[in-house]
Amino acid sequence: MRTKQCKTCKKYKTTDKFYKSLTCKFGVRGVCKKCINKQRIVYNRKYRALHVEKFRAYHRVWHQQHKEKHLASAKKWKLKHKQRVKKYQRCWIKNNPGKVAATRALTLARSLQRTPKWLTKEHKQAIEFFYANRPQGYHVDHMVPLQGKLVSGLHVPWSLQYLSAKANRKKYNHFIPSMENLASRNTQT
Repeated sequence: MRTKQCKTCKKYKTTDKFYKSLTCKFGVRGVCKKCINKQRIVYNRKYRALHVEKFRAYHRVWHQQHKEKHLASAKKWKLKHKQRVKKYQRCWIKNNPGKVAATRALTLARSLQRTPKWLTKEHKQAIEFFYANRPQGYHVDHMVPLQGKLVSGLHVPWSLQYLSAKANRKKYNHFIPSMENLASRNTQT
């Protein structure tokens, strides 16, 4: 079997390590399969980086059209790679404490049926931002408790405040209206 030098890596390899080409000498290309594959990977990465939105749009459409196929494939992969998935989840939770706290609070609020359906994506992002930027040693508190005895509030961004851990535990789920609110309520009646 003939050998040929690759123009890229400069190594001598047998002709079966090169892609066939009718127009080239010896009937094979001048660059070996391994080097061509490396070049393709580099080119594809650069192309994808330049056309991110195009690929996202394509994948969005593909996933909508093949939802069942995608879910089955993802489920199969997760079952095959359980340890890898657990490691990724632990890492994600560690790196996104604000999102985790916001999701837990949202889950709690949903279970209490206190998250309104009309809450927009921006409102949910504001809640997430509020939890993510919580000062050390403080809790995120609902000004109007979600399960209060006097009133029940909603899980909305304008109802959130930072309270020290001690003050939040003292407040618990009580709503103490300010004196101005009581005065205005008495004058209206």
